[in-house]
Amino acid sequence: MLFYYAGAHVASGLLSIVFSLASIGNVALGSLIFGTRVERRVLAGGVFGVVGVALMFYPELGGMRLDIAALIGLALSLAGTVCFCIGNMLSLAAQRRGLPIFATIGWSMAYGAGLMVLFSLARGDRFTLEWSATYLGGLLYLSVIGSVIAFSVYFTLLGRIGAARAGYTTVMYPVIALIVSTFAENYRWSLLAVLGLAAVLAGNLLVLRAPRK
Repeated sequence: MLFYYAGAHVASGLLSIVFSLASIGNVALGSLIFGTRVERRVLAGGVFGVVGVALMFYPELGGMRLDIAALIGLALSLAGTVCFCIGNMLSLAAQRRGLPIFATIGWSMAYGAGLMVLFSLARGDRFTLEWSATYLGGLLYLSVIGSVIAFSVYFTLLGRIGAARAGYTTVMYPVIALIVSTFAENYRWSLLAVLGLAAVLAGNLLVLRAPRK
């Protein structure tokens, strides 16, 4: 919800950059809450990733003005990123207590959906459904594949390799989006975008390579 409202004020490129900060936020919260040791290579990898995403979206941000609307969008997206990182910590705590991952995800999504319903009703919004194959297909994809399956896979990964390393996937989201856009929307890679991709891949190597013994 926070990111949807942020998108009304700032470019999607800035949202991608802010959300990629979760790769660093997970490291900080993991250290603060669980006392996890901060690995310098993971932190450096997160910085490489954020810088890489910023380079890839630099042309989109070139003409953006830092006015009140932009600051509101920035604050909302930062709040959304913090919420995501806190959710990571809660999932990690639940898994450490031995709670079943699919049950906890199911209850979490039920709570989230319930809160959104109450928020929408308080705003006086109406629930509408477009009975077209495109709309229903998109809704089915987002709810099943983009939500249930994706979060199940992500939180399983989080429990196996830790929040710090799993959080780097937030850097890869915009990379995948641009690759898809290359084939679906004829996106043309600039030199800055290529350098950004190289920085993201370098960060990926730092974060996911096996630590020295």
